[in-house]
Amino acid sequence: MTRYYKKLCRALAYFQLGWNNVDFDSEALTEMEVFKLKRLLYLFENYGYHSETCINYKPKMKSLKLAIKLGERFLTHDYSRFTAAHDKKYGKLDTDFERIEGSDYYRMIDIKNGVKYTKTEEEVKDMLDSYRADEREQMRDRRNFYRIIEKYGRHWWD
Repeated sequence: MTRYYKKLCRALAYFQLGWNNVDFDSEALTEMEVFKLKRLLYLFENYGYHSETCINYKPKMKSLKLAIKLGERFLTHDYSRFTAAHDKKYGKLDTDFERIEGSDYYRMIDIKNGVKYTKTEEEVKDMLDSYRADEREQMRDRRNFYRIIEKYGRHWWD
């Protein structure tokens, strides 16, 4: 009976993960991978690594913990450090939409203190640079997460 109970609990855990991710995007995939890595870590810590006599046992376990940490950081971290610095320097802008004359379309406009605001070239350049810097930081974490999985993933399951 215990074996069936454990299978049911595992199935419900996976079901909940899939149920909460309505649109299956890259973030949902990363969430599922982190979930699987956490289950592996639990099994290794409670039931032993499948081949503790192997030479690289400790680095493999350390890499598994690091992959979980990076995956969780990627899922929960707010990658807007550089954008926040830009907003602090130039002030935060609100966004609104105005109708284009003679058309059914709208365009996005920036509003500062309730008034339509036009950014300077320097401000636009700094804003784009801050977006790119935030994107680089996010991609670095994602790249490191998948590098660890690429290097050690086969050993965790073998």
